[in-house]
Amino acid sequence: MANRDQPVNGRRSKLYLLETGNLILTDAAQTNVWATHTSSLSSWVQLQLNDYGNLVLSNSTGFALWQSFDSPTDTLVPLQSLTRYTQLVSRRRKGNYSSGFYKLFFDDDNVLRLLFDGPEISSVYWPNPWSVSWENGRSTYNSTRMAVIDSLGNFSSSDNLFFKSSDYGASWIQRRLTIDYDGRQRCKAHHESSR
Repeated sequence: MANRDQPVNGRRSKLYLLETGNLILTDAAQTNVWATHTSSLSSWVQLQLNDYGNLVLSNSTGFALWQSFDSPTDTLVPLQSLTRYTQLVSRRRKGNYSSGFYKLFFDDDNVLRLLFDGPEISSVYWPNPWSVSWENGRSTYNSTRMAVIDSLGNFSSSDNLFFKSSDYGASWIQRRLTIDYDGRQRCKAHHESSR
């Protein structure tokens, strides 16, 4: 979701793809409110939503100038990586999609953590901050800082956090990992047959 903390008017807002390779979102007053800040020497650029849910801006050689997978909000879909440069941030509350108080991110010690960052207090509360990482089954001995959920429901992280969804293995299900407004991490599934 672009510009989640200052949403634009849906009726008069426009998305422009410039020949220079920049993608710009304008509001009703035609003021730039968000942009990819990309450029391309090629005059041919393409914006495409692929089958995995990644919106990709690429040039004539197929090089990705920008992709939505690098800017997650509160959701991780299969093949999208959570890295040292990205984080999941919950929405504020039910029905309000602005940034909330819970953040899932890799800390400086290479461990995936859940932080409550409220208006008056900020504290890591998962994994248990009073325990040493290895007591929580986590490893700080990595430098990749990467976590991913696959299409079968398997979540794996470079700090040795692994889990499987309760319906693990069914490949005809669309899955996503979400950090909800209440701080809970949920693996949600969409069964095509049940809509």
